Amino acid sequence: MKKLISPVYVTLFSLFLLMIMYPSVRGTFALSYISIMLAILFHEFGHFVVGYINGVKPQYLIVGFIKFDFEKGFHIQFNNDWIYYGGIYRYKVANCPEKAVLKLLIGGPLVSLIGSLVLFLKLDILTVFGYCSFLLFLITALPLNFFGLCNDGFKSYKLLVRDNLFLLYQNVSNQLLQEYSDETFDEVSKVCSTLESQNVPDYMINTFLLYLIYAWLLQGEVAQVRNLYQRLTEMEPSNQFNRNYYYCLLVTLESLMYKRMSRDLFAKVNLDKLDKISQKRLRYLSCLYLERGQGISESKLVFQEVLASYNKPNSILVQAEQRFLA
Repeated sequence: MKKLISPVYVTLFSLFLLMIMYPSVRGTFALSYISIMLAILFHEFGHFVVGYINGVKPQYLIVGFIKFDFEKGFHIQFNNDWIYYGGIYRYKVANCPEKAVLKLLIGGPLVSLIGSLVLFLKLDILTVFGYCSFLLFLITALPLNFFGLCNDGFKSYKLLVRDNLFLLYQNVSNQLLQEYSDETFDEVSKVCSTLESQNVPDYMINTFLLYLIYAWLLQGEVAQVRNLYQRLTEMEPSNQFNRNYYYCLLVTLESLMYKRMSRDLFAKVNLDKLDKISQKRLRYLSCLYLERGQGISESKLVFQEVLASYNKPNSILVQAEQRFLA
């Protein structure tokens, strides 16, 4: 499987190309890019510092094509994940007090607001940095939720009002991004009870469902999940994107529980709209259960290549997905 070109090369080549094409403003291009990246770094550094002061252990901080890794000591390396190109700060969720997490969330927007004060200096060299910092403050401080992509302000608001359903969703989401440990699936009972008794927003359903599937794969059969299956088949999301992933996960769970796959349910999945791992997993499972083994060797190899290309081999995602191939 071909990997995407690294953000490092694309960024440097794009800047070089722009400077060649527009030599009269090459200084402006370079200064603007550096200012934007510094504004993002300033924001993420705010999360890091406030979290660190309050005892939250960092995992990594990414800005553009640079990754600051805190997992085993401190290392600076290139970021090869386009999905994190803009900027992200990831921390270890285990035993983090909610007050510490709240302060961490507020730290980013607060530092961005402080950074925007350079606009009052009226220095041309700081103008782009100032406006970017102010824009970051606005889009992260105002509570916004785009189909489950929640910003700092939205998460802070939910912590302040003690929305237990959202807190469970946030905890499960964070756990799925960590390396596997004995504490990873402590919330299985609570997730099952929640799905059984509450109306869950569309953007939460798939995260909860994936969490239960990975719990089954990594810890063995979960009786509560088997008892919940009928209820899960009735929780169809209204959004088309979420609904496609819902069908994908539901047919995956069916294959785990009953060692079979419903052809009608599989037909509802648009494979082209899935991420590579989900797509290759379903192709492999369909060969196994629908095509009676036809093409299984090739689909298994492709699935293995996709998992091998993932740069976090110890993550829960890779550890769980590999169990399909065992």
